[in-house]
Parts: sequence; C-alpha cells; structure tokens
Amino acid sequence: MATAGLAFEHLAKEADIILVQEHWYFDCQLDKLNSVTESLIGCGKAVDTGNPVLPLQMPRGYGGTAVMWQKSIDHLIVPLPDGGNRIQCVETKGQDPLLLVSVYMPCKGLQDSVENYEDCLAQLSEIVAKFSSSHSIIVGGDFNEDMIDIKQSKRLRVLSDFITENKLQFNPVGKTYVNPDGVETSTIDYIFYDQKMKEQLLSAERLSTIHTNVSDHLPVRCTFEIDLQHIQETDKILPPSNKIKWDKINKAKYEQVVTEKIAELNGKPLSKGALDVRVQKVNEILVQAAQEVNPKSVKRHRKARLKVWTPEIQAALRAKKKAFFDWKQNNRPDQKDNYLVVNKKLTTSY
Repeated sequence: MATAGLAFEHLAKEADIILVQEHWYFDCQLDKLNSVTESLIGCGKAVDTGNPVLPLQMPRGYGGTAVMWQKSIDHLIVPLPDGGNRIQCVETKGQDPLLLVSVYMPCKGLQDSVENYEDCLAQLSEIVAKFSSSHSIIVGGDFNEDMIDIKQSKRLRVLSDFITENKLQFNPVGKTYVNPDGVETSTIDYIFYDQKMKEQLLSAERLSTIHTNVSDHLPVRCTFEIDLQHIQETDKILPPSNKIKWDKINKAKYEQVVTEKIAELNGKPLSKGALDVRVQKVNEILVQAAQEVNPKSVKRHRKARLKVWTPEIQAALRAKKKAFFDWKQNNRPDQKDNYLVVNKKLTTSY
C-alpha cells in the first residue's frame, strides 16, 4: 500500500468507495489504511485476522482485503464482520441500504486450491442470502478466474454457479491482469451487482491510464447512480429495543418461531468461514424471534381535558393583573377607600 499511495491519490479523485485486494498489511497494521491518502479511510482484514502474528515474527506481507471510502461519507458507512479474512463487507446507512463486498479469491496452483475456492464462495453465498432481501448488493475483487477466455475447470464452474444462483451480473471490461513481461493476459477482476441495480449502472470500465499504478492488476470501475444525500436525510436513529420479559413471553410460540426460521437456512456450512456466517445468522434469528413474541407495552393516552377557558375569564385575568401592577407601582397603598385598593379587590373577587 505504501508504494501504491500515488495511485490511490488518483483513484480518490474519481471514486467514492474503493474495494481493495492484496494490501499486504497484517492485522496489527490495518490502521495504516487510514493514512494511505488524506481523503480516504477504510477497514479491512489481513491474512492473520483471527490469529494475529506477533510483530517480531512478521514475514514479508501478503494477501489481505479492504474497503476504503471518502472521509466525507464516513457517517454513512458501517463496517461489517461477515465473512472470513478474504472478505470485507460494509453497508451504507439509510432507507435503501447498499452492501459492498471486497473479496480476494484463492490463487490457482495450490494443492487445496479448489477446496479453498469453494469455501470462499460458500461464505459469499451465505452473505448474499443474508442481505439480499434488505440490501442492494455489489461484490467486487480479484476472483482469480478468467470468465471471458473460458477454459473449463471446477473453479470456473462453481464461480459461474455462484453468479447464476445469486442472480448477479457484470459488464466485461477487457483484460485486467498484466504479466511480468507487461502483456495483458487475462480478465480476473470483476464487479458483480444484483439485478436490482441494473438501471442504476451508468458505466463499467477498466482504468488503464493510471501511470502511478504499480500493481500487476488494472483497476475496474463501475459507476452507479446512488443518492447518498437521500440516504443521509432518511437515516434515523432507531429507538432502543425493549428488554425481553422472559417471564411473560409465550415460550411455546418462541420455540415455534425459532424452529421455522432455522428451517429456512439452506444446507450445511462447508467450512469454518461459512460456519461463522451461519452462527451470526442463527443469533439474528434468536433475537428476532424473542422480539416477535415479546409482549408489546400498551401506551395509555390521556383524555383531553375539558376546555373551560372562556373569553370572559381571560379578560378578567388581564384586569386582575393590571390592577395589581398599578397598585404595586404606586407604593402599595393600604387605605381601604383608595381607588387602587378597591380596584384590586374587585378584580380579584370577580
């Protein structure tokens, strides 16, 4: 990231949100994402997230994924914990929330390449299923498979199935990987988006003219028409949820709701990362079920008081106040026949 600072300065002028792969930071260094440029901040995961490497034992950096965004929209962005250390998710606040996922898929050539690839896609599928009903979704990153120059492989088949099953689509932009000889050889970087965002897509392109880019990947940019100002205006602070009164809830109903919602979860998690996502989903089900059967507090509305304030009463009150003021201003006379004393008594007893 340190050597790519100039490239990020360029990207910061053209993008509100940037999905990053292979930042090379370890977990204890992730705060450096906030100092790459003056205008961007971000969040990310490292190869040792969940099992941090001690600073004294750090090898040369590798891997890692992140999402970075303009400081001006920081109040609209919420980092999410979903997914393993190859996946970083954030969402935008507001009435029409957007989920953005940055992913760095496993490379080819390793002995467990296919298994790890399927594991990562299983996590992505769980995440998409979790948010698809409430969010628009964008998934972008280095997928390490060329879907344009198609050569049949198991990895490519499972990636194609992931796209089809989750109703995602993308726009081809040309080759995005440059080999050590400087030759553009393959298209492995993509931005997938769900069908709900098709009408919002303005353009899709690769950025091949950033001369400060020292990476062997060409950035891919998609421009969507999203009204962040509308999101800001409609965002509301939710009231704190009511405390669950376990001694008063219908426990049989609670069990029934939990059983029905658990049954909606498809299949068994195939990996540790997918299991983490599944545990988060189960926790959400338990909370939602408890809130659903929790007795609702009944608000008692006070009856409107009878209006007895008449114009005559209002006039009498004004006369009383004026009489008292006049009496006070004239040194509070106490003679019974003084007209100020008489007037004060008359207006008081009206």
